[in-house]
Amino acid sequence: SLQTAWLQVANAQASLEALLKGADEAEVAAAQVAVEQARLSYEQAQMELEKAGLVAPFDGTVMAVNAQVGDQVGTGAILTLADLDAPLVRFWVEEADLGSIAVGNPVHIVFEALPDLTFEGRLLRIDPALVTVDGTPAVQCWASIDLSQRPAVLLSGMAVEVEVIAAEARNVLLVPLEALRELGEGRYAVF
Repeated sequence: SLQTAWLQVANAQASLEALLKGADEAEVAAAQVAVEQARLSYEQAQMELEKAGLVAPFDGTVMAVNAQVGDQVGTGAILTLADLDAPLVRFWVEEADLGSIAVGNPVHIVFEALPDLTFEGRLLRIDPALVTVDGTPAVQCWASIDLSQRPAVLLSGMAVEVEVIAAEARNVLLVPLEALRELGEGRYAVF
């Protein structure tokens, strides 16, 4: 439509120039109005073209395109963009375990295709809605993967096992639970 509008401007301009060589004032004024209308149509087409451009919210790799040139699109995704330099892992945590996790918790990640490698990461996001996974209420979570220690080729859709570290204690004595006896509130003894 931009080319059509430009052709209309050119045609109106040519008609105006022809009229200027031997036409009365009314014909010249009408031709000038036609040129101005064509110019406005061209500017409108330029603005519509500028609005039609897609700008990605981040640099990345196009993983899928769900539309063809000329297709009418709605509000659904028309392409999938991934930042392969900062991969994320999507996983689900059962509703019963939600009290044990928080954004910022460290995670250990093991990919089914790379069972001998454990990747470190952090829990970045916990979606605010429950979903059903294999008949169990769960929440969808997202974690980062630190590839600086173990560079690896990761593909979208790989199966993964994620362990969220809810708490840690270092340099502590490990005793069987059966050996602990509560002496009072918050006080224990080992027998």
